Amino acid sequence: VGGEEVLNQRMAEFGINQKTLLRDIKNELTIQKLLDEVFKEKSVVVTDEEISAFYEQSGGVKAGLPALEEVKAQIEQQLKATKEQSVVTAYIEELRGKAEIETLI
Repeated sequence: VGGEEVLNQRMAEFGINQKTLLRDIKNELTIQKLLDEVFKEKSVVVTDEEISAFYEQSGGVKAGLPALEEVKAQIEQQLKATKEQSVVTAYIEELRGKAEIETLI
């Protein structure tokens, strides 16, 4: 968005060069691929029941919320993000538990 000139300007603002940008993009794609695998293994899904329960716990129509069908996709996205964050946190804790850190002092 904005073309090469805007990209170069933004990179200058952040003090990075093309090599750093490409490295960061590669790292980000690698992390996303790993997380996709972790989420796939843990079956991160949101059920209609969970969506309805969240809607009702939030007050539903009585609280002035739009009809469930109007906000269903947003609720699903929010619940999925919450579940994914829990999976990531558990995965990081699992990795920490397996890690062996040695200090050289």
